[in-house]
Amino acid sequence: MDNITQLIQQNDSIIVYAGQEKPEDSFPAALAVCGVAQAHNKQAFLFSCVPIPQRLHFLPFNSMVSPNNPFVQNSSFYITTQHDVSNIHYTRQDRQFYVTLENNDGVIPLKDITIQSPPHQHKCVIAIGCTEQEIHQLTQTYSIDPQSITKIQKNDLEEQNTPSYCELLAQIFKMDVHISVTAEIATILLAGVVLSTNNFQRKGVKPQTLFCAAYLIAQNADKEYVIQNLYKARSLSFMQAWGIVLKRVTKDLNRRLCWSYVTQQELNAHKIQPHEIHLLLEELQNISRPCAAVILGVQKQNTIFCFCATEKQIASHFNATQHKEIFVVPVRARKNIDVTLQLLAHNIYSYL
Repeated sequence: MDNITQLIQQNDSIIVYAGQEKPEDSFPAALAVCGVAQAHNKQAFLFSCVPIPQRLHFLPFNSMVSPNNPFVQNSSFYITTQHDVSNIHYTRQDRQFYVTLENNDGVIPLKDITIQSPPHQHKCVIAIGCTEQEIHQLTQTYSIDPQSITKIQKNDLEEQNTPSYCELLAQIFKMDVHISVTAEIATILLAGVVLSTNNFQRKGVKPQTLFCAAYLIAQNADKEYVIQNLYKARSLSFMQAWGIVLKRVTKDLNRRLCWSYVTQQELNAHKIQPHEIHLLLEELQNISRPCAAVILGVQKQNTIFCFCATEKQIASHFNATQHKEIFVVPVRARKNIDVTLQLLAHNIYSYL
């Protein structure tokens, strides 16, 4: 993890893979690494098997490529010639592949063309926010040597006591005098930090996170641009989905509980991706402060997946894994969803 800046300086080409675990953090982190590499006149390619999160579309993802890009796959042949090539024509029929090379005098003769296996190219891969399963898939699909992959994973965040990959990278870049954090890179990293902390509103935000934000702003990160795009310019589809959730909000002020719900069909109709559901929950939290527990139910057929945000770590009582303040509890859908969520909320309250 600590040798990322050395890898950027020592390799001419870098592939940066954004993991699926925390895409709204791993994507800007990966984009920032690409930006640093490109600032050092290196080739850098960012790719992922999931789409760019909708909230991050305002960032400059000009280095994003498809996972099927030839750069990250092995070519089946390699063609060389001593002639100056002015044009290449190729076509495929059935399983036959035809290539014609031309120069200013016409078609280059076959005897002047050499066809061989591609030369070995060392691929430097930096994987950010990837699970071990994703790493394994990466090595198998693209024939990448596992030893050439540098990983920054969830356990690295825990070891460094930091909530986000962007904050961790900001710390690494800050310590290396050879790395120049431009205003664009600082803005990208600040976007990741702001998202990871819900604009510094999440419980447990540490002073070091605020110091990191101050450092990035000192590097000319555009704070207003980030806030404007993340919090003041929601898409119409997101606002329509949020309107459905808002219409169904119920509160128990005596117990400081709040809940609402939305169906999976409604989410699909407004193109809300699974990893964006927590954004609706965050909005619900923002209008419910200071509630001790906030629940957003997502009904899918006969099951309601209840996304729960609580002020205490109580996920173990529901056999669930708590990620930051959020854990998910599946319950059977009954005729009255509001009553079902109320019963769950009162059950959660008993553990608070």
